[in-house]
Amino acid sequence: MTPALMRCGLVTMLLLTLVVSPKAKVQKAHPAPIDNGLCYAFLRNGDLWTVCDAKRERIHIDHHAFDLTFSASTSSMAFLIDKPELRGRTGQLRSDLVVVDLGQNARRSKSEVEFRTLVATCGTILGFPVGIGKRPPMDLLTGSPLEFPPNLDFRCTSDRRVVLGFHDWGTPQESQLVLTVDGKESRTFFADLGNPGDFDISSNGRYIAYIGRNKGRESLCVSEPAGPAACSPMTPGGAYQIFVSDLGVVLYTTDSDKDCGGASCRAVAYWRPGLAGPEIIEANDSNSPQWITPQAAAALHRWNTSHPAGVLSQGIVSGRFRPVRRPSP
Repeated sequence: MTPALMRCGLVTMLLLTLVVSPKAKVQKAHPAPIDNGLCYAFLRNGDLWTVCDAKRERIHIDHHAFDLTFSASTSSMAFLIDKPELRGRTGQLRSDLVVVDLGQNARRSKSEVEFRTLVATCGTILGFPVGIGKRPPMDLLTGSPLEFPPNLDFRCTSDRRVVLGFHDWGTPQESQLVLTVDGKESRTFFADLGNPGDFDISSNGRYIAYIGRNKGRESLCVSEPAGPAACSPMTPGGAYQIFVSDLGVVLYTTDSDKDCGGASCRAVAYWRPGLAGPEIIEANDSNSPQWITPQAAAALHRWNTSHPAGVLSQGIVSGRFRPVRRPSP
């Protein structure tokens, strides 16, 4: 082989190495947020999306679904379907509640409720009634109310020893989140609560997420119960439906600058302490984000591949509210 041909071959090999090198690909890619092997789920236009190991899957639910959440163990799921025809003369929010057991013998039940939101907290799924503090939230897995007076709204750890909530509902700048451990007040966080649920505590109690003030600016903050808070300016559309993982990584819903039929399109944002600022990871009118386990994503995949479209909204037992399973003795 002549020297010229050898030089040509070396150049070709170098170019091929740059093209196919995994390192070169990683530098150009936008990595998906990974929380120690966890996946995430969210709603978009009535479809449930799961993202796990860089794989995306869409599962049709109902185009009127507006809120969705999973239990801490991700063994159960619940979502709300808007029913404007149920509001009657009062205009009170009424919707269909669908509760799904993700186990092998999947059970689904549906009932009419007046919930303003569903929250994965306290080791279960809670349905918070319309109005603030008028009625205690309902544990959807046991069918029993759950309350921690004098909290009007709260979140708690899976063992329910650590509770975060507020006792008074005033202007956003006057809101105080009170942290209690085994029934004793431990710390107070000053928060800007535009909505009563704009805060969260991780299931293990190690991290608290809330909207606070940092250098006079409204910011998304993450704090350990006894440590300083790390804060970041929020996306311009604010932050709601906040969910913090056991490693202090936050998913939340925000409003984008795009129009969706006369209203702002929603998007899912991601942030953790150490990042310069939040990142939009799901656009196109996405909401209700939550970390889930790979096992939950696999269970949903089995459903999606073995049943016709709309499996989560079809074949549901209707009637009065019934828990998915009985409480443990």
